[in-house]
Amino acid sequence: MERYTVGEMAELCCASRRALRHYHEMGILIPDQIDETTGYRYYSIDQSSTVDMIQHLQAIGFSLEEIRDLSERRDIEKLSRMLAEKMTEVNEQIEELSHKMLMTQDMLDRCEICLSEPIENQIMLEQLPERRIIVFENLNADQPVVDDGETCLRNWEYNLRHIKRLLLDSGIPLVFFRNTGCIITEENLRSGTLAITHSFTLIGDALQNSPMPVSVIPAGQYLTMLSTKSLAPDGSLGEIYELKRMLEYADRKGFEVCGDYFGESLADTPAFLFEGRNCLLKLNLPVKRKSAR
Repeated sequence: MERYTVGEMAELCCASRRALRHYHEMGILIPDQIDETTGYRYYSIDQSSTVDMIQHLQAIGFSLEEIRDLSERRDIEKLSRMLAEKMTEVNEQIEELSHKMLMTQDMLDRCEICLSEPIENQIMLEQLPERRIIVFENLNADQPVVDDGETCLRNWEYNLRHIKRLLLDSGIPLVFFRNTGCIITEENLRSGTLAITHSFTLIGDALQNSPMPVSVIPAGQYLTMLSTKSLAPDGSLGEIYELKRMLEYADRKGFEVCGDYFGESLADTPAFLFEGRNCLLKLNLPVKRKSAR
């Protein structure tokens, strides 16, 4: 039978000489013959299938120690169990990579929104689809409404820390700490209180098995507006200032509120580019035509 040197066998099997020597040292692939005088290793063509199997197992994440254990035991049931475990690991890696891709795409979208210079402070009527969200009760939600915009912005930043902690403690990946926003209930809208008692984060369809309860922003007709106004001219919170304007517009145009208000962050400038947080908000006010009396 023809014998092959380490170099020749490496060339035949698309492996390196170093790898073949390491397989020998690990006891995974013993040369077919070793010259007692020179110490040269020689392999047979029949051993190439073993090299293939080692490379296949390495490619899917098996360590050489695991491969050695398998080669010693020659237990097909054990191999089957280990392959099933690797399949689970691979699926987890795929999920993690999909989350990274989602986060990357989200940040790219935010950059493009900022670069597109969208029209701000213009009230529009839109038909919006249903969207999946996770809802959180705000910190100090039972406290009186604060008129000072700077205080509101600081409280919101603390509230974001709270949301982030709840998500991570629940095992939800950081990628879903995005597109956060505030909720004002229909009751508070109608009473004019405009107290922001809850927050939300959009999760879309990417998180199918959420460990936290999932709600929806209902599909329907919304008055919408884009705004980067953090503070109003009177020093109040810019979002509330613009929401009041939308409510006045709705009443003037014959609409009435028919659900909770959702204010979402479409884009915010990261702190490493700008000092602080500068958000592009989308205000979403659900409305319907007033019924004739």
